Amino acid sequence: MARKNKVKRYSRIYRGHGKNKSWLFHVLICLGLFVIIALVVYLIATGVNSYLNRDRHVEIEYSQASEADSSVKDDVVDDMTQQNETLVASEIPANKLTDGKYLSEFITKAKNDNKNAIIIPLKNENGNLLYASKITEAEKWGTISKTVADAKKIASEIQAAGLIPIARVSAFYDQLAPHVKRNNSYGYVSRNNTTYLFKNSATGKSEKWLNPYQSVARKYICDIVKEISEMGYKHVLLDNASFPGIDFNAQVKTDDEGKSKSDILKQFFKELDSTGVSYILSYNWKILGEKNLANTLYGGNVFEYGIKKQALLINLANKPFSGDNKEVVKKSIETIKNFDSNVLIFPTILNSDSGNNVLDLFKANGIYSIFNLNK
Repeated sequence: MARKNKVKRYSRIYRGHGKNKSWLFHVLICLGLFVIIALVVYLIATGVNSYLNRDRHVEIEYSQASEADSSVKDDVVDDMTQQNETLVASEIPANKLTDGKYLSEFITKAKNDNKNAIIIPLKNENGNLLYASKITEAEKWGTISKTVADAKKIASEIQAAGLIPIARVSAFYDQLAPHVKRNNSYGYVSRNNTTYLFKNSATGKSEKWLNPYQSVARKYICDIVKEISEMGYKHVLLDNASFPGIDFNAQVKTDDEGKSKSDILKQFFKELDSTGVSYILSYNWKILGEKNLANTLYGGNVFEYGIKKQALLINLANKPFSGDNKEVVKKSIETIKNFDSNVLIFPTILNSDSGNNVLDLFKANGIYSIFNLNK
């Protein structure tokens, strides 16, 4: 019996003592776990919130900076393109525009010859539009050629080859559109009520000129340039955007709107600018040194018009690149070097069989753009 009582006392003592210690231990463990869990939850909550806010903040800043930087970057790229664009181009003969095989071979050859652009004549000096124009005046005045090229398709083929399509347009020198009845001609009226201006000494034919003073004439050219641009042509090379190079007599109207030649041409170029089309003004480089000719054609210094892209026309008259022709090119290079740096210059060689010799001479003088045109 004593043995049993001894065991019972031990059991009671063990249970009672052990129970007190276990309860305290569990309480401490629970408190510790609670603190740890609370701390973990707090850290997770604040960490996630901070992380989300950080991401949102960065995203907003990046978005804002991206939009601003993108706008600035685009402007900078446009300016750099404006100043540094290099165009090396040859012109496809007008009578080959409907010859698909010739066109394809011409594009391939141009690419192999390291050209990066091709010039397509779409309005010639006769006044013919060599594509199917939808302009009302063109249809009414009969200026659309009987044989027309698919100008849009040609531009697409050039672009598909990785080259730049450039359209060539003769502006006011035009043998079809000018007429006294349309109030768009510059000159006098003959006995048969036809508008003539002068006789071409080379052909012996009487020739005509659209009157820059007449809004209908200016609009006609602007509409053509815009229509061509919408067909995929990146630039329009604009010839004869001037007055005719002759001395006038009393029969010739010279000031229909009370403005000078310079004023009316500036107005015309502003009207062209409003179309949003990139155009390159082409003119004979000699006018830069011949004040009288400059006054006759442009009413003064063509630089006053603020045109950013200009093509200096250099006629080499189908002669070898030597002697006088070589000297002409050298003089034109010196002229180009003195140009305002804000003006993009494209030397334009007319009637040349000199191959790459001309281009090499320009490159040697730091001028990398060049156009080769057909007469």
